[in-house]
Amino acid sequence: MMLKRAFLITSLVVAALCGLVDLARAAPTCTTFDERNQPTRTFRGGDGIIVRGTGFGTQTPAVVSFRQGVRTAELARVRTTDLGAFSSPESTKIPATTERGPGSIVVVDGALSATCDITLAGSAEADEGSSSPTLLYIVWGLVLAVFAGFFLYIGAAELLPEAHRSDRSRWVVAATLAGVAAIYAFSFFAGVVGAH
Repeated sequence: MMLKRAFLITSLVVAALCGLVDLARAAPTCTTFDERNQPTRTFRGGDGIIVRGTGFGTQTPAVVSFRQGVRTAELARVRTTDLGAFSSPESTKIPATTERGPGSIVVVDGALSATCDITLAGSAEADEGSSSPTLLYIVWGLVLAVFAGFFLYIGAAELLPEAHRSDRSRWVVAATLAGVAAIYAFSFFAGVVGAH
């Protein structure tokens, strides 16, 4: 038993001296930085990101990927230095089609990998111009208000008196309810109502 243990320790020492096993290597890590080279973990879709890592193999290729839920996107392919470190290119960007919430940057170098958890604050493209209404939104709001007024007038002045006539009142009420149900069903399937 003692001989087996001595053989195992000797084998590990020889392998470490030959460079086959790196006993002093720490687990790979990664850190994220924004476009101004400031450390951060919060990004928006379309933002530039710089990923730096240490503890990887020497002079080996690595893939930097973005993950959110089941979505994965390759951000960059990098090559580690003699010290097992890397930095992604400054042109690396988070995909523009992200959603608010948690995400991660995953760096894979053969058998070694590191994960950086990040938080996504939505899409930069979606937030542009959302701070104040534009002229187009104001015009569309006015147009919708005018048409809503016309529909209310037609409903109050034409349809309600027609519904109270005794000869066709049941058909008018049934057709009105069917129309309301059809509009609601269309709006529901279009994602306008009932969606969160």
